[in-house]
Amino acid sequence: MFQTGFVLGFLTAIALGVAIAGLLGSARLARVFGLLAGSRTANRSTRAAVKGDAPEPSAIEADVIAALVNLKAGAAQARQATADAAQYLRRYKTPETFDQLFNAAVATLRSKGATV
Repeated sequence: MFQTGFVLGFLTAIALGVAIAGLLGSARLARVFGLLAGSRTANRSTRAAVKGDAPEPSAIEADVIAALVNLKAGAAQARQATADAAQYLRRYKTPETFDQLFNAAVATLRSKGATV
């Protein structure tokens, strides 16, 4: 039914594919297959840099942004400072409360030279 050469070739191709997948990793392998198929896929950092893909701020982050804008900070500055402060608090596994996020955002704004 099956010829020995066919079966050995098939098993060799599978083993070679698994070895290449192990060396490249899943993300690179997906990119290679995407290139072979003719479709280009952007990585996560490129997609996040696109303006419309920014995640919506949480309720606490929105409150902090509103408070900073009320204290005469620019809206873009307030959003960026709040995002930086939230990332800082997540990095150090600090619970994200309004007070801590607000204080970290104000410190971020002051470190950049803004007056709040």
